Amino acid sequence: RETDAVKIKTKIVDDQTETIRRLKEAVIEREETIKATREENLTVQRHLEEQLAEVKAALDDTRELLDKAMFRKDELKQQVAELQRELKESKDTHSSLSTRWKEKSELIGRLEQQVMQMKNSWTQKEVQLIAERDTALKQAKQAIEQLKAADTAFRQQLEMKEASLQEKITQLDFEKQQEVELANKKVSIVEDEMRDLLQETEANKRAMETKLKKLTQALGDLQSNLI
Repeated sequence: RETDAVKIKTKIVDDQTETIRRLKEAVIEREETIKATREENLTVQRHLEEQLAEVKAALDDTRELLDKAMFRKDELKQQVAELQRELKESKDTHSSLSTRWKEKSELIGRLEQQVMQMKNSWTQKEVQLIAERDTALKQAKQAIEQLKAADTAFRQQLEMKEASLQEKITQLDFEKQQEVELANKKVSIVEDEMRDLLQETEANKRAMETKLKKLTQALGDLQSNLI
């Protein structure tokens, strides 16, 4: 009986020892599982935090790009307003240049009319003087034919009269040439001014076309960036 009791006690102790061992192993396994789960959770948490940081950075970049785009949009609006103002000024300038062109054209017309009037007047004077000279020559010839023997004083008087008339004709031709040159010079000056006006108008037109082209390209770039 004592032997059986000892065996029973030994069996109980062995069973308890085995149970304790199994419990310890289970506890150790559970702790390892908890540790692994905790490490996995930490890894997932770090990964999520990194993703969150990346998303925040992307949002910050997007917000910065949006702010820059809005600022650029405001700048372009200001440029559009400025170009519209410059376009209005250019139109006003063009209108002023057109008025000046019309005035210069009218001035040239008046100058040409004055030149024609002066030429007609000079022609009439020249014809009159030539007629007077021819008349004087004719009268002189008639007097010579009638007298046949004119003295030296009469010849000198005749020559002086012819010389005076010729001098008047020469002087009139010279004055006519001077006035024609002066009138032509005035016409040339007005034509030069008109050419300058044309060049100025063309330069303003090219500058405005360049600005409008740059603005259109900038607006297109802005729309592409926003999309």
